[in-house]
Amino acid sequence: MSDNLNLNVQFNLFLDSIFSIYSNLLNIEGKDISFLNNDHRDDIGSVMSKEFVRIADRMMYSNLNIFFHIYLKICDKLKRQEKISEAENYLFSKINSINIYHYTSMFNFQNILKSRQLWFSSFDSMNDSEEGKFLKNYIHEVYFRDKFKTADNVPSLKKLEEYEKKLYSISFSTEADDSSQWDRYGDKGCGVCIVFSFKAFSQFFYNQFRFFETSPILYFSYLDKLEHNFLLDCQIASVFNYISQPETLIEKLSHYAIFVKNQTFFHESELRLTVDFSKFEQEKIINAIPANLYKIESNKFKLNLLNWCKFKRLDINPFVSLFDKIIIGPCSKTSAGDIKKILKNHGIKTVAVEKSNSTLVNKY
Repeated sequence: MSDNLNLNVQFNLFLDSIFSIYSNLLNIEGKDISFLNNDHRDDIGSVMSKEFVRIADRMMYSNLNIFFHIYLKICDKLKRQEKISEAENYLFSKINSINIYHYTSMFNFQNILKSRQLWFSSFDSMNDSEEGKFLKNYIHEVYFRDKFKTADNVPSLKKLEEYEKKLYSISFSTEADDSSQWDRYGDKGCGVCIVFSFKAFSQFFYNQFRFFETSPILYFSYLDKLEHNFLLDCQIASVFNYISQPETLIEKLSHYAIFVKNQTFFHESELRLTVDFSKFEQEKIINAIPANLYKIESNKFKLNLLNWCKFKRLDINPFVSLFDKIIIGPCSKTSAGDIKKILKNHGIKTVAVEKSNSTLVNKY
């Protein structure tokens, strides 16, 4: 317990140190920051300040998992009605203004609209063969290694895979119009990219039952899996308060497994929305949610967005509320007019449509 508390203290100090560097780059405390949105100011001081802000923004985007924890701390301050600094306000506004991008095929896009469903993929269908396995090995070989003198005392993690099978996720990127993701996930550039507002998306999926969890991916090299990783140790530290409760320990660890990924995928800048199917089942048993809210089919958790709105008592078209823009793939022959017609047929008339600026060529 004391080790975990110590890690929590260290992690908070680390977050404070990172934010201090970020805040110094912004250098906006007590200053007029209107220049941040003024493209016509070109004096040397303004140009230099803007460049520092760009560096700060890039620092945030490149380390989104870390800055997301700082963002959550700011959210807690606001809930407690505490005053926040100008730098904290800037970061809070910046993350809330982030757009997140979901690259997919035209076929899947039209099926989403037709079925009114959002599809979450099962954990074992991810494109990183070590997902889940890595965290399990890391805990056994590194985290437990220093806590238990003999192998006989090490808690079993055999059930971790069972819990992981109850988790489904949908992936997004903070990288706009990214050629590699058009190629990998956007049907070789022939699909579409659905653009969401992070703030609207988070609010839409917030609920008192905590079915959903949103987090940026934590990346690091699997080559270092036998060495302690400070960020991972800190983030899983609180879980080990349940070391004497194996079932609870495994359940909570499974939620971290889905947010850890190989450093080689770093360029994707991924953020995931994860659903815990077991919680849906628990609530369904006590009749807290309707049976038509979701279904499991072909390794997919399919959430009916219209029924989700009814469940949350929202009198809205979920796609109008969630979709910020549709980007047509660089290799697609589909026109903006075609996409607007498809959207209109599903009652969506106000979502912008544009063509990708990527120069990706489909050679297949």
